[in-house]
Amino acid sequence: MEPLVSIIVPVYNVEAYLPHCLRAITEQTYRNLEIILVDDGSTDGSGEMCDEFVAKDYRARVIHQENKGLWAARNAGHDAATGEFLFFPDADDYFNRDTIRLLVEAINSGNRYDLALCRIKKTDKCDEDVSAPFNVACKEMDRDELFFNLFHEEAQDSVSVYMWNKLFRSSLIEGFRSRKYARSQDKDYMIRLFPRVDKAIIIENSLYYWVQRPDSMTHSKESWRIFHECRARMCYRDFMEMPDSARKYSHYLLEELYTRMLFWRDESRGTPSCDEVFSDCHMILKDTRKAFWQCREIPLWKRIACIALAYNPGLTRALIKCSGNQ
Repeated sequence: MEPLVSIIVPVYNVEAYLPHCLRAITEQTYRNLEIILVDDGSTDGSGEMCDEFVAKDYRARVIHQENKGLWAARNAGHDAATGEFLFFPDADDYFNRDTIRLLVEAINSGNRYDLALCRIKKTDKCDEDVSAPFNVACKEMDRDELFFNLFHEEAQDSVSVYMWNKLFRSSLIEGFRSRKYARSQDKDYMIRLFPRVDKAIIIENSLYYWVQRPDSMTHSKESWRIFHECRARMCYRDFMEMPDSARKYSHYLLEELYTRMLFWRDESRGTPSCDEVFSDCHMILKDTRKAFWQCREIPLWKRIACIALAYNPGLTRALIKCSGNQ
């Protein structure tokens, strides 16, 4: 019998998009599915849509909970899942009808990989062609490649960054949960998970369609301040907690930490949280300055520049204004 795949869908106020995601699930050529919808306190018709879907598909169930955020919805679904594999699509996206089948075949091929993933395609449409791809191609990825792509998001279509284009072996993520961040939960999850991964396999075809919503947090102006803050706090925490087995990748965290911290601190100027942010950044500098300065994987000019800017907020402000990033 085919192994059971748990599809966990966090749902929050996506009634205009949810039908496309649910259709993608029901049209999967892989049939042995456990479908867990987590209604995270939706205030539109999304919760009712979940109930209607569950009434029609015996494989599905819904969890209704108070609004806690994406991270909590994923964790609730994970706690309820019983599948050998887990898949976490976003409720406003959709995917190829052969996605689950191809990911299961890929993860069980060769040496039985820890993780299978596919390429993604950004789209502003909800009717991309989701027919079976021709000439499916796969490639093995080791831990070094996963970490490189994780911190070079323009590379490989950001395949390492997100949770929703991946099939996880349940044994790999047993006891593993998303953590509370307003943004960048996925990246934090991968930073902590990849040290457990020996080898992954990627399907080179674009099987997952990432719908670009103009009203999403990702596209709001305020989100950039939140983005820089979350990335800075995340990189700091993950650097401090990084296991010895992953220390060779610490330079990625340090480089992003100092970049995001400078933007976060500058954008807090004149806000009620300014003093608290400056205090937090001072603590981060105290804890990481030595490691950052001694990190030879980061170019010397960048280390000098970041340290100088970290202790000179006025210069940081002037450079940001000159660059137009404000």
